[in-house]
Amino acid sequence: MPETIIGKILVVDDEVELKNALVEALSAQSFDVAGFTSPVAALEALRTQSFDVLLSDLMMPEMGGIQLVKEALIIDPNLIAIIMTGQGTIQTAVDAMKAGTFDYVLKPFRLQAVMPVLTRAINTRRLRLENLQLRETVAIYELCQTIAFTLDPQTIISKLADAALQQTQADEVSVLLPNEEGNELYVAAVRGENRQRLLGERVPLETSISGWVARSREALILDGEINDERFKALWPHPEIRSAISVPMQIANKLVGIININAIECARPFTLGQTKALAILASTAAAALESASLYSKVREAEDNYRSIFENSIEGIFQSTPEGRFLAANPALAGILGYDSPEDLIKMVTDIGRQIYVHPQERARSNEIANENGGLIQHFELEAYRKDQQKIWISLNRRSINDENGEPLYWEGSVEDITERKRAENALRESEERYRDLVENAHDIIYSHDLEGNYTSINKAGEAITGYTVAEALQMNLKDTVEAEDYVKVLEMMKRKLAGESVTAYEIEIIAKNGRHVPLEVNTKYVYQNGVAVGVQGIARDVTERRNLEEQLRQSQKMEAIGQLAGGVAHDFNNLLTAINGYSSLALQRVDDDSPIKPYLEEVKKAGDRAANLTRQLLAFGRKQILQPLALDLNSVVSDMNKMLRRLIGEDIALAAKLAPDLRKIKADPGQVEQVLVNLVVNARDAMPTGGSLTIETANVHLDQDYASRHVGIQPGRFVMLAVSDTGSGMDEATRARIFEPFFTTKEKGKGTGLGLSTVYGIVQQSGGSIWVYSEPNQGTSFKVYLPELRSDASANVVESTIDVIESGSETILLVEDEEVVRGLTTNILEGAGYHVIAASGGAEAAKLCADRNEPIDLLLTDVVMPRTSGKEVAEQLTKMQPGLKVLFMSGYTDEAIVHHGVLDANVEFIQKPFTPVGLLKKIREVLDKTNDDRS
Repeated sequence: MPETIIGKILVVDDEVELKNALVEALSAQSFDVAGFTSPVAALEALRTQSFDVLLSDLMMPEMGGIQLVKEALIIDPNLIAIIMTGQGTIQTAVDAMKAGTFDYVLKPFRLQAVMPVLTRAINTRRLRLENLQLRETVAIYELCQTIAFTLDPQTIISKLADAALQQTQADEVSVLLPNEEGNELYVAAVRGENRQRLLGERVPLETSISGWVARSREALILDGEINDERFKALWPHPEIRSAISVPMQIANKLVGIININAIECARPFTLGQTKALAILASTAAAALESASLYSKVREAEDNYRSIFENSIEGIFQSTPEGRFLAANPALAGILGYDSPEDLIKMVTDIGRQIYVHPQERARSNEIANENGGLIQHFELEAYRKDQQKIWISLNRRSINDENGEPLYWEGSVEDITERKRAENALRESEERYRDLVENAHDIIYSHDLEGNYTSINKAGEAITGYTVAEALQMNLKDTVEAEDYVKVLEMMKRKLAGESVTAYEIEIIAKNGRHVPLEVNTKYVYQNGVAVGVQGIARDVTERRNLEEQLRQSQKMEAIGQLAGGVAHDFNNLLTAINGYSSLALQRVDDDSPIKPYLEEVKKAGDRAANLTRQLLAFGRKQILQPLALDLNSVVSDMNKMLRRLIGEDIALAAKLAPDLRKIKADPGQVEQVLVNLVVNARDAMPTGGSLTIETANVHLDQDYASRHVGIQPGRFVMLAVSDTGSGMDEATRARIFEPFFTTKEKGKGTGLGLSTVYGIVQQSGGSIWVYSEPNQGTSFKVYLPELRSDASANVVESTIDVIESGSETILLVEDEEVVRGLTTNILEGAGYHVIAASGGAEAAKLCADRNEPIDLLLTDVVMPRTSGKEVAEQLTKMQPGLKVLFMSGYTDEAIVHHGVLDANVEFIQKPFTPVGLLKKIREVLDKTNDDRS
């Protein structure tokens, strides 16, 4: 049986014989003894081995015993030191005790004397080691206590660092944890001087010491300088004498790494300390894993609770009988209750209190039974607490026991009231859109990219004549004119390329063969960014084209009228001279003079030319009208005999006169001219006889009619219609019938001014004229004149010429045309008047200003260069108040005459005039008093 070793003793004495004798004697007493004569060598052995007692000489040349004790206790603080001395004093004993010496013995000594000291030393050593183990146990106990009272990971890590520091008496401790990705570690806790700066630092797994421990899952003890190809120090620390790195793991899962460093203690960490630290690490690992699991469970619970409490959807648990077991705030809010508790307390029968239609709950249960206890998106009407109705969507499942019997139901509720309203609004919008599309007057259609029609509305059916069923079997090529089909393809291509293409016009062929002009606007229909079809709106522009044609015709007639009026004005000045001088010449020649017949022919030709200019002025709306309150029925009746003689016996004349015909305001002579010209035109259209009808009626032209006829204002009118059964006209002829000098008669049979005159008179009278005719179907002219709102009538100009009396008054004549100025001067001077002639306004003003005697009458042309007749009259009447004025012109200027209607206080004579007509008018003006003129 091997001998039991009492303890391990390190003997140090510089005397070899004494050292050897002591080693031999103690070994014989069952001690494990090592002897050294060199204190340095002894310290080196102490660094590598564990000794219970140091027995050292006091006085040694290499190092004193007290100094050796100090150095040894640094290496092993639990070592028991005893000093041997042959010349000790009380002071020596005190110094030894201060250095940490347990006891001292005096040389020479017998072994029996020193054995009790060694026995006490060994016992003390054991007590110290037991205290050390107790510290380790206390560290683990305190860590376990912490674990028992907290599951906070940071608290556990902090307590682990403290326990490791306490257990190992190390100088530095660090705890490292893996990051979420597991590809590196980070410093979670530190102990030791200036270690706080390392908190949060990242440690790679590939090359660091802790990384190697994490990968290998093995504990590592390092002493002194690190020189290992497996790893390298991340933060080199030369002062570290010994270090332990232990993995913290549970069930092969790495939880972290704990590192301890010894700086002050020269002796390296032992395997026992490593094992004790491993126990501490395992305990902490289990605690951290439990804390992690608890944290995850708590996080999941918090998440669930957060979802439950903060969800915008109502969440509930209920019994199959219809009581709520649990409800979240959202459900209480949806159903109008103050809180979940309020809802659970007040609702005792879900089917009766929540469902608007309780049978819906029974139906939902049937659906759930058919689907394993599950219902999804079940929509129903529900009552809120205030009995207001809302729509909700219900999702529910049954939670069953081990026998399949339902324990309770759980589910969610969504308020879909707004969605229902939106769906209803959308449905109504779609219905309105359908109504809009179906009741639109424009064609609304769609087709695919190949041109096949996919939809068409009622307007499309009405305009094209094709039913929807027929249209859906057709292609664009079947309906669009061939030349326009190319345009359609080009427009589609340009739109697909992103161009901003506006509406364009095409013609389609209706089912009956009629060509219909359309204005088309289209857009592509896209699905997922890809064009799949075309939508279009097409407007029938037949009516618009007609109106555009009417407008062009109206503008053309306006332009021709302006030209005709201008020509007539200039021609009137010449005719004034021709007719005036021929009249004067006829007054001065004898009846038997051979030149008299020639002069008479000149006079006749001049009169015919004057009549021609009057017709041009009528067409150009430049003549003077003398309107009266007029009854068209009376005009037709009074002219009946004359018209019958005019048309002949082979044409039947019928008059259909409205008995309650309203009056108009018009010039009677001009109205008669219109009637005669229309009747003559009808007669010429019936060379072999026929029927001619004159009709009057009260009519109201509404906005719809006005919108389809250019120049017409809606209102009440009196209609005069002249219809015949003659040859009629084609469209080309109808487009030109009101143009001056246009005629369909043979050469020499007509001037082409008859209908032009009618057109001008009607337009100048504020009316309109429209013709309706087809070849071989006769013609109907309809004249619309505004009705007279009151019976007030315009001034009537007498047409009777009385005996001319001469005069002696002074007349200022202003005329820019020299030939007219000379003729007028001769006529007036021949009648005894004193004439002052001026060629313009400036000259007239100077003559008036230079003259001391008054002027009796200003006779002035209206239209003159630089200064108009009106401006001359205004200037001279300021210079001589009461001056009488007579205007003359080939046509009227709007400054004097408004739209050809004579103003009440304006005296006017139309060119060309005869000498008799001029002298009569002058006498009339001169004899009229100011009271008469007002």
